[in-house]
Amino acid sequence: MNDAPKIIVIGGVAAGPSAAAKARRTNPKARITLYEAGDTVSYGVCEMPYLIDGEIDSPDTLVLFSPGELAKKKKIDVKARHRVHSIDPDERTAEVENLDTGERFSDTYDAAIIATGTSPNTLSTVPSDAENVFTYTNIQAARTFLAHLDEQRPSKVCVIGAGYIGLEVAESLQSRGLSVTVIDADSLPFPYMDEESRKKVAEIVKDAGTELLLDRKIIGVREEYGRVNAVSTNKGDIQADCFIVSVGFSPNVELVTKAGVKLGNDGAIAVDSTQRTNVEGIYAAGDCTEVYNPVTRKTQMLPFATVSSKTGKVAGENAAGGSAEFAGAIPISALKIFEHEIAQAGNDCATLKQEGYRTVTESIDSRTKVGFMPGAEPLYISLSAEAASGRVLNANIIAKENAALRMNTVALAIRHGLTVHDLADGDFMYTPRLAPLWDPVLICAQQLQKKL
Repeated sequence: MNDAPKIIVIGGVAAGPSAAAKARRTNPKARITLYEAGDTVSYGVCEMPYLIDGEIDSPDTLVLFSPGELAKKKKIDVKARHRVHSIDPDERTAEVENLDTGERFSDTYDAAIIATGTSPNTLSTVPSDAENVFTYTNIQAARTFLAHLDEQRPSKVCVIGAGYIGLEVAESLQSRGLSVTVIDADSLPFPYMDEESRKKVAEIVKDAGTELLLDRKIIGVREEYGRVNAVSTNKGDIQADCFIVSVGFSPNVELVTKAGVKLGNDGAIAVDSTQRTNVEGIYAAGDCTEVYNPVTRKTQMLPFATVSSKTGKVAGENAAGGSAEFAGAIPISALKIFEHEIAQAGNDCATLKQEGYRTVTESIDSRTKVGFMPGAEPLYISLSAEAASGRVLNANIIAKENAALRMNTVALAIRHGLTVHDLADGDFMYTPRLAPLWDPVLICAQQLQKKL
């Protein structure tokens, strides 16, 4: 490789800046240009729901580097408000537009890193161009919605979708003092956990005073003068002053499919362990890619910030002449809503069943610490294991404290192929103020052993 390779990075939110920075550290001589269609780069997305109720005071707080700061500190040519329209892998060129001036130009590359992320899904039955219909998946969308809240002062908001973003946004809206209705087409919220855990999530949401309407399929809207006044569902109309659509997202892959880059089973970009695509000279990282799951030994989309950062670093190092590999990842995530931590790790049992796994599950209700200690709170945990081998495959924990930290332990067991027996024999600390003598993870594992 050229000792001063020309590297272009397309996408500037998470994986892109991570890739560019790692490429710079790997090869100080590399010529690196980062293109981002938006006006903001290198910012936190997961924190955006906390802007609504003022827990985080401004979208600017979420910005790690302005384009100028990123350019200066990382020695990268950062071009915000520039959209890459096409890539020619034979000529190794990219067609770029300056969105402020309309100028188009061609840039060359030795290596291109695709970090284009995802876009929010829309509903054909809900007009996305209505003035009071919003999404909440990037910083510009957050700014637009926050401005609407300040200027229009709605009193009732309908959140369409009861997943991560929908529930976090709903809590923040309620904390702001608004009346909130969450609707979902599914029979239970939070489609990443087992059925019993999802029932508990529904109870938490309802007990907090949020109206949760399930089995509601939207069939149309009542619209007037460019505003949606109500959504019509199979069980009646739901009125609100504004609507947030949060029904998942899809990888941005149109740019690379035109260049001959192959996609994986989930429709995201297929890469190998070095983040290379099937097209010579093109790497990809972050939410737009599929990730190897070492448990299922298959690839899947894992749109998590941690995965974006890790895959970005691998892509950046290799594009600059290094030899890094990404060992893969498993699903692990948590959120805190209405004073409860909700954590999960591993593919859910329904997905595992589709993949051909036969699982056995145990769940228990326990406490976060010794029962007679002040502050001891209820804790629910479920563990699922492969019936034949006893290998731990999935876990769900719900509690007011330490659910997420406990899940890190279980996730490590899942990631490295430990069995229920290994987990049941594990050493967990005991101290009355922090944990019970027999940790809930140990107890659940011991109970699950009896079913194998």
